Amino acid sequence: MLATLASLPGPAAPEAWRRLLFILKNAPVNQVAIYAEAALRAAPGRDPAALAEMVRTRLAGIAQPAKRARLEKVLRRLARL
Repeated sequence: MLATLASLPGPAAPEAWRRLLFILKNAPVNQVAIYAEAALRAAPGRDPAALAEMVRTRLAGIAQPAKRARLEKVLRRLARL
């Protein structure tokens, strides 16, 4: 829901983006990948560099190969923006 709101133009979008990054920063390890993938939808219109930095920060603390692969895919997609 926040990703959709952050991707739309309007006065609520910047606050939705900040909250989405906050949720990603504080999410449990098992939920980080899904939040990063959701935030990817809003990144082109917002701050993709902030999202990439947050994903890199969270990636450092994840040991599971499947979750790491999903986050690395998000980073690759952000690099193309």
